[in-house]
Amino acid sequence: SHTHTHTHTHTDTRAHHKPPIVAARDSGRASVQLSSIFYRLGRAYRAMGDLDAEKECYKSAVSQGVWTSTEQRPGYLFPGRALPSSPFPHINRTLKNDPKFHDVWRLVSMLEDSSEEIEEEFRRFYSSRHPSLHEDNENIADHGSWRQLIFARNGRLLPQMWRGAGKDGSGDKSERMNSVLANEAENRGGNDDDDNHDEKAPALIEDFPITRQILMFMRKDLSSHLPKGSMEFSILASSSHLRPHCGPSNHRLRLHLPIILPRKPVARIRAGKLTLEWEKGKVLVLDDSYDHEVWNESQEDRVVLLLDIWHPHLSPEDREQVRSHFDFATSSWRTSHSPWGRT
Repeated sequence: SHTHTHTHTHTDTRAHHKPPIVAARDSGRASVQLSSIFYRLGRAYRAMGDLDAEKECYKSAVSQGVWTSTEQRPGYLFPGRALPSSPFPHINRTLKNDPKFHDVWRLVSMLEDSSEEIEEEFRRFYSSRHPSLHEDNENIADHGSWRQLIFARNGRLLPQMWRGAGKDGSGDKSERMNSVLANEAENRGGNDDDDNHDEKAPALIEDFPITRQILMFMRKDLSSHLPKGSMEFSILASSSHLRPHCGPSNHRLRLHLPIILPRKPVARIRAGKLTLEWEKGKVLVLDDSYDHEVWNESQEDRVVLLLDIWHPHLSPEDREQVRSHFDFATSSWRTSHSPWGRT
């Protein structure tokens, strides 16, 4: 009897001293905590150049049930249920016929119908302004250069692009847009304006009337207050490569509208095991929570309009859960490639 009691007590004691990873898995937020840990650890190994350790890290995560595949490994994995996914949803028959994706395909059609006008706006602006573009601050380009002309980042409008602009495209409504930007900054307890911004200069977005209409349409719902959500022209220079990487979360999908495509050799993108080429006038839809990389081996720039939207299987309540995780109410457009919330 004494031996039986002792054994029972010993078992209980061990249950309360689980290894940290096991304890995390048994907690309520296990999948989020663990996916973040393995995501960061893999990126650290990659940064150190230890690719073997990185691969073992991902295999370990899959074996522990953190991810279902080493190909899709976001830092933040929406908890509670799996979200239907594919590296390229636009060529997945199931998702093409999924009723919840209806608004996604409607947006795709809208972008494709406006592709020529959007290209004209970009070319006119790019040739005349020679704008100062944002550089790749994540060091994802391991060869060449990757720059962005940013309209919104982390679900927030970029002040230098929008200040002084009206919501509907007319300059006399500038106070309304200034109010939107001021409210966003006040909610975060600060101002995101660039130090050298000229308050009297016309908003840069005024040079993109068609693009702007689409962005404002998206911000009403499809991209409304979207943590880690970007709206930007993505410019991959000639002879450039974006190293294999995963986006920080599976709560978003990413649309690419080709603006400038090299002729030979063509630019291409791999996600998971599939490699595609962009097609002129055709939107490519990417779930960037899958491992992906990009090549531009030509002597010309490759430019796409990059737009993030909510995963269509997330309800309004789900969206609030994601915003809470990323501390969206107090976040800025100046965000890092992080699954941890505000950094």
